Amino acid sequence: MNPFAVDWDPAAENELARIWLQASDPDSVTQAQAQIDQQLARNPTGNGRFLSEGLWSITVPPLLANYTIDDVRRQVKVTWVRRSA
Repeated sequence: MNPFAVDWDPAAENELARIWLQASDPDSVTQAQAQIDQQLARNPTGNGRFLSEGLWSITVPPLLANYTIDDVRRQVKVTWVRRSA
């Protein structure tokens, strides 16, 4: 099975950069983002949690991200990110 392409919305990328700049451990943010990309590329429905109306969520500490899935185009779009609790 072909992996999904993972794309980050510019607003989510900007927020990720802000989180990274303010993090006491920026490497943990970088590693979490890479894990999110890998998990969503491999299996976006199996690695996330359905929220509503086509919106999904994934948590890889210290990040929580929301995303949408286009099964036809095999694309995932990360639309929002924040620090996980």
